[in-house]
Amino acid sequence: MDHRLGWIACIAVFILSSPAWADRVHPLSLPQIAASAAIIFEGECTGIRSGVDDQSGLMATWYTFKVQKSMKGNLGETFTFKQYGGSDGGRTVVSPSAKFEKGQTVIVFLYGTSRLGFASAVGLTQGKFSVIDHPKTKQMIVSNGMPAAVLFKNTPYMPAAYDGQGRQLQGAKQLQAKQLDHNDFIAVVQELIESASKDAKKE
Repeated sequence: MDHRLGWIACIAVFILSSPAWADRVHPLSLPQIAASAAIIFEGECTGIRSGVDDQSGLMATWYTFKVQKSMKGNLGETFTFKQYGGSDGGRTVVSPSAKFEKGQTVIVFLYGTSRLGFASAVGLTQGKFSVIDHPKTKQMIVSNGMPAAVLFKNTPYMPAAYDGQGRQLQGAKQLQAKQLDHNDFIAVVQELIESASKDAKKE
């Protein structure tokens, strides 16, 4: 498969994963990310395997996670999903999907599985939130690289946010912050899921 065919296949996989193609390339708020996700969980990446996928014949990478908190979708103690792109040692196919590293703890928002069995994070990399201990305070924080002003645009939510020194931010600085309090973030996600579930039952 040459470079052009690789990207054609990549686009085809993304389109099959979700009809909302435009949502993958524009900044998304957290409510949009949560609403688009079929699976939401927090977990540690414990395994990565890459090669040719028997089902589709495309290059794929399988990520396995130890699930620490399942918030949406029926997940067991471990969860594996297949993503387009990877290497078999001789060929490498690059995709713009979110990448994960072994030992990394993340909160992941995944679209539903495509007809070819692939899954990907909502909004390309926007559905991957890294979970780390703040180097200064050891406070658990989350970030997908987007500022709070984007993630919580037109919402009543605003988790605590911190700067590089671990100081809690307020006002305009809080809106520009990219390091959000872990517990506050989880609480907002759960509230969004519960609210969406209640609205669905009313319909």
